[in-house]
Amino acid sequence: MVLRAGLEPAHLSAYAPQTYVSAIPPPEQVKTGVTLSGFSGKDKHKRIFSLAFLRTSLYFEKMKTSWTLSLLIGLGGFAGTLARYGLHIVSQRFTFEWPLGTLTANVGGCFLVGIIAGLSARIETLSPEVRIVLASGFCGGFTTLSSLVYETAEMVRANDYAHALLYVAGSIGLSMSAFIVGLLAIRVLVRAGGGM
Repeated sequence: MVLRAGLEPAHLSAYAPQTYVSAIPPPEQVKTGVTLSGFSGKDKHKRIFSLAFLRTSLYFEKMKTSWTLSLLIGLGGFAGTLARYGLHIVSQRFTFEWPLGTLTANVGGCFLVGIIAGLSARIETLSPEVRIVLASGFCGGFTTLSSLVYETAEMVRANDYAHALLYVAGSIGLSMSAFIVGLLAIRVLVRAGGGM
């Protein structure tokens, strides 16, 4: 019986040889504390069982990590959604006819994503997990394309084409500009601070 690494999930094949599985991966390729020494080349059944056990352990370790990350992204999205709702409540004090809350959330969220992108390009300690929790989690919950589309459709339905066009163009233009400003702000701060 021959096992192929290519038939496994992608995140497990990184721990195994890329050809037919005929040997236990060396300990330096394995990120768990499991040692697999002590098996002779003739003892294939024990080797295959040990390799299967190791891959199962790695799979559950990866799954636990992905569940933790998913939970953190969900909490970030929850916080971003609450922040957007609070911003919407505050914006209603200024105007009911113009969707100022959605516009401010989208522009502010793009500014934050620009800052995150600028920091991640210059600070090695900002891990991919932190970036995805902030960008996809918090900013994903804070910004809203669906509300922009809904509010634009309401303007079109009311035959308010000029405001609809201005709203869409302003949202896209200001959001893109806010992202660029966020990137540039980090560059300026890095240069002023002598680099990070």
